[in-house]
Amino acid sequence: MGSRKTLVLTALFALTSALPASAQETIKIGSSLGLTGYGSATDGHWRDGLTVAIEAVNKQGGVLGKKLEFVTEDNKSTPQQAVVVYRKMMSEDKVVAFDSGCISAGNFAAASFVSKAKLPMFLCSILPRQPDEIRWAFQFLPPPKFEVDTRYQYLKEKTQIRKVGILSDPSPYSMAWPRRAPESSASKSSPANPTSRTTPTSASRSGVSTRPALRPLSCWGRAMPWSLSRTTSAASASPRC
Repeated sequence: MGSRKTLVLTALFALTSALPASAQETIKIGSSLGLTGYGSATDGHWRDGLTVAIEAVNKQGGVLGKKLEFVTEDNKSTPQQAVVVYRKMMSEDKVVAFDSGCISAGNFAAASFVSKAKLPMFLCSILPRQPDEIRWAFQFLPPPKFEVDTRYQYLKEKTQIRKVGILSDPSPYSMAWPRRAPESSASKSSPANPTSRTTPTSASRSGVSTRPALRPLSCWGRAMPWSLSRTTSAASASPRC
């Protein structure tokens, strides 16, 4: 929470001096969240964490003597609704910054007009792709490289698992995983045969144990919550491999 608080405060210090006096009674932070739909499994917790953080800042006197006000809107886990709620918070609520949830597609859809308004976006998602949009976007979520590479390394070195399935929804973040998986597998394998399925051998001449490379198998289905209670939805998604 400390690092997030530092980032938010840095942006707000820069913005507060430019606000008209009438708008400085409170400093409004907006959040586009998937509180319903497939994003509810993560974005509800994101909202709760932000609420606790803002309450803690306000108990300490707020920012520049102003209380922080947290404005949340449910984007229903869709990019179309995300555009609606972002525009609403900008035009009606007059927020000066966003700390939004993990619906990457929704944050992507709003990034163009949010960046044109020069409002910072702190995101639990991957960054938008355009340079002008990235300038105003800050990411809390680790890039897929750090998650995929670490897990691949563990499986390769600590287990006998040699084929990994990746079932993902069509969100920008999830689609980055299958792209990263083959790269990770190849980077940790023999250049001559990065995806070979050989039988593990006891030891090489150098005394170092050799193991076969991991083979990623990627599948795509409709977006859905990661919940064991939704096995019917998972089955009906008909992923292709």
